[in-house]
Amino acid sequence: MHDDELEALWAAEAAKEVADRERKAEPPPAIDRDDFLAWRSPRQVTESPTRLDNPLWHWLVRTRHSGYSANETFKGPSPFDAGPMWCFDRFGKSETTLPDGRVVHIGGEHEDYYDPDFFIYNDVTVISANGSIEIRGYAREVFPPTDFHSATLAGNSIFIIGCLGYPEQRMAGRTPVYQVALDTMAITPVETSGKAPGWLHRHSAKPSDDGRSIIVHGGEVWLGDKRTMRENIDSWSLDIASGCW
Repeated sequence: MHDDELEALWAAEAAKEVADRERKAEPPPAIDRDDFLAWRSPRQVTESPTRLDNPLWHWLVRTRHSGYSANETFKGPSPFDAGPMWCFDRFGKSETTLPDGRVVHIGGEHEDYYDPDFFIYNDVTVISANGSIEIRGYAREVFPPTDFHSATLAGNSIFIIGCLGYPEQRMAGRTPVYQVALDTMAITPVETSGKAPGWLHRHSAKPSDDGRSIIVHGGEVWLGDKRTMRENIDSWSLDIASGCW
C-alpha cells in the first residue's frame, strides 16, 4: 500500500472516530427511571410489524452507545440479573439506502455470546434523510433473529438472504430468505426451490444486470454442530419472481 493510500486510510479512520465521539456527546433523554426500565430491554412482540418508537431507543440509534455504556449512563440493573440492554451498536446489521434517502437497518447482533449483553435482533429501523427514526419489531415466528445476512433492494422490496442466528435456529442445507415490503414494512418468508447455498452468512449480494435475480457470493456456510464452517466459493442466483435458486 502506497503512502498516500495509507494517509487516506488513516484520515478516514480518524474522521470515523471524531464522528463517533460527536454522536456519543448527545445528552441522554430526560426520562424517569420507570420509563427507562420499561424500555431498557429488547421487546418481544406478537403483531408484525409493531412500532417500538421511544425516546431511549431513538437516542441509542443516534448515538450508537453500547449496551454497557447505555446501562451505566442510566445506572440500570446488571445485565446478569436483568438481561441484555437494548442498543444499536451491532455487528452483522445490514444498511440499505432507498432512492428517497431513507436508510433501512435490519437486525444485527450486539457483543459475543459469552457477554451478558449479547443479543441477536429481529427489528427494522428506518432513518430518514431528515434524521427522523422509525423502529419496528416483529414476532419471532414471522421474522427470527437475523445477523450477518444480505439485504438487496429490488423494486419496492428488500430481500433478506441468509443469516447466522442462534444455534437453535440453524438448519443445514437451508437458506432463509425474507421479503420486506417497503410500503407496509411487513416481512414475509420467500418460498424457494432448487439447490440452495445452505445456511449462508457473511456473504454479499447484488441485483443481476437485468434486475430479475439476486446474485450471492462469498461468505461462509454452516454445515452442522459437529462440523466446521465451509467457505462459499460459488456464486448463486436467486430468481426474484419464482424464488428458484
